[in-house]
Amino acid sequence: MDNLANLFLFNEITESEKLWFYRNAEALLALSKYEGFDLPVLEAIEAKCSVIMSDISVHNELYRSNFPLVSNEDDLHLAIYKILNGESSVPKLRGNYTWENASKRTLLFFRRVILHKNR
Repeated sequence: MDNLANLFLFNEITESEKLWFYRNAEALLALSKYEGFDLPVLEAIEAKCSVIMSDISVHNELYRSNFPLVSNEDDLHLAIYKILNGESSVPKLRGNYTWENASKRTLLFFRRVILHKNR
């Protein structure tokens, strides 16, 4: 348990506490195998927090090559190393990830699904 000395678990936090965590974190690790829209990633980007994501379809669709996408432990170790050593940071595309743009992309996605289903 010594290696978990810096691990803290919270049941609930306020919006301002969440923002503080994003702004003071080295990075958000979004390592899901399956994910819907992955709102925490957008929240982290808005707070100028670096993000490392699993290489899954939703992350490829929404974030493409703008953030590190990892598919194995070696990729994850390298991405963390780069962030901790200042070699990687939040890309300068924060403006692309507004709520308005996110909703437009989501709507476009659903239109594609509907068109594909109606073929």
